[in-house]
Amino acid sequence: RLTNELVDRAESEMVTTIDDNHNDYLGSRWLVVGLSLGSISLALVLGYAIALSISDPLKRIDAQMELVAAGDFSGHVAISNRDELGALALNVNRTNGELGRMYRELEAASRHKSEFLANMSHELRTPLNAVIGFSEVLAEHMFGELNEKQDEYVRDILTSGQHLLALINDILDLSK
Repeated sequence: RLTNELVDRAESEMVTTIDDNHNDYLGSRWLVVGLSLGSISLALVLGYAIALSISDPLKRIDAQMELVAAGDFSGHVAISNRDELGALALNVNRTNGELGRMYRELEAASRHKSEFLANMSHELRTPLNAVIGFSEVLAEHMFGELNEKQDEYVRDILTSGQHLLALINDILDLSK
């Protein structure tokens, strides 16, 4: 009888232990599932935040570079990051400012070149055409006969003037 009581108590404790173990297993399984879902959710949120912290500055830098490519140097990329993207934004802003300055200088140089060409075209060609015209008049003896030496000099003046005019025209055409 004592043995049966001992066996019954042992079986009862064993069933209770098995039930407790089964309940603990189910609780642990739900805890692991919950922690897994929480970890995945946290990873997704952090991944999105990290992706946004990278893609947003890159989009702003790309938009500024498109403006620069279109010739608009007035923009500025505002990025508060203190990492490589912040350094990139600072370099883009610095380069943008330098390109704007150089573009304005280039426009001024082009304007000065155009003014120079217009002035030189007029200032060089007008007197040279007069020299050529007067030497042609003299070479054709419209104002009387010239001696042989004078005729030779007039022809040299005419040839040299025409050669110089051709050189000036070539230089001005090349510079345009």
